[in-house]
Amino acid sequence: MMDPFEGRLTFLQLLRRLSASQLSQLKPAQFAVRHRELEEDLYSCIREAMESGTFNMRVNIMYFLETLCDMCRQNNIEGSYVEMIGRDIAKLVGSVVPPGQVGAANAPEVRKVLESMHTKRLLSDEQWEEANAVLQKNAAAQIQDGDSVEKTAVFSREDILRRMEEDRERHKRLRETFWAVDSPEEEWQQTWASLPALNDHDLEKIRDEYAKYKSCTQ
Repeated sequence: MMDPFEGRLTFLQLLRRLSASQLSQLKPAQFAVRHRELEEDLYSCIREAMESGTFNMRVNIMYFLETLCDMCRQNNIEGSYVEMIGRDIAKLVGSVVPPGQVGAANAPEVRKVLESMHTKRLLSDEQWEEANAVLQKNAAAQIQDGDSVEKTAVFSREDILRRMEEDRERHKRLRETFWAVDSPEEEWQQTWASLPALNDHDLEKIRDEYAKYKSCTQ
C-alpha cells in the first residue's frame, strides 16, 4: 500500500498537469483506480485542487471527473469514486462555476460534462437536476449582477490563449469520438448531450417562428 502522504503529493501533481489531452486525463484516473485504498485521501485532493485552481484547471478537473467515472465503470468498480462524485456533484459544480466571470466562462463546458455524465447514467436524475440548478443559478447571476462580474475579471492573456487551445483539443477529440460510437443511437445521445440548454433568446425565437407559421396558414 502506498503511503497516504506520498499518494496525495503524486496525485496533486498529476491534477496540476491536467489539460484537454486524453493522456493527461488518463494518467490521474489510472493512478486513482490503482490506489483505490487511498480513495478518501485522493478524492479530498480533487476537492482541494478544484477549489484553489485556476479557471482553466477547474474545467479540466471537471472533465477528469467524467474520465475517472468512466474508468471505474470499465473496471467494474462499484461505488467508490462514482458515489462520492455523485454525492458532491452540486458542490463541485459550484466550485467550477462560482458567481463572477470565472463562472460565466466555465458554465458552457460544465454543462457539457453534466449532460454527458447524465446520459451515461453516471449521475442520477436527482443529482443531475441538483447540479444543473446550481449551474443555472450561478450562470444567471453573471447577467444580472454587472458589478460582481466586473470585480472578478481575473483572466490573463495566457489564460485566454490556453482556454482557446484546450477548447480546440476537446472539439477534436469529440469529432474523433463520433467515429468510434457503437450505434446510431449512441451517436444521437452524444450529439444531444453536447447541445447547450435553451435560453430565453431561443424561446423568443421559437415563438416568433411559430407566429410567422400561424400567419401563413390562416
